[in-house]
Amino acid sequence: MRNAIYYDWKSVVPTESQLEKVIWANIAQLELLLIGDLGYYSENAQAKTGSLKIIAIKLRNNDNYSMTYSCQRAVFNGCLNINTREQSEETVTFTVHPQGLTFDIIEASRPSTADEL
Repeated sequence: MRNAIYYDWKSVVPTESQLEKVIWANIAQLELLLIGDLGYYSENAQAKTGSLKIIAIKLRNNDNYSMTYSCQRAVFNGCLNINTREQSEETVTFTVHPQGLTFDIIEASRPSTADEL
């Protein structure tokens, strides 16, 4: 899944610090996509709202970057005897364009019964 943040860079190559500021200014539209559907852990898995933190933004090549972030989640599955709170760390890649940023977000959702067959 691709998600865009629109921002006019005015023909300037942004620094990692500038990228972080733009991402934080638009974090509301990205947070649920970055945390994803935790249903593949359990129907009762939840992410703690507002716990998303950007750890690092790094240049990969040319206009491609990676962003490492973390969030807190609680997973409960009585059948599997799981009741835990943990800090997860993930990485997402994104591309910088003159008009903004495009994120490559992998959608992880719980498979349906039909998918299991």
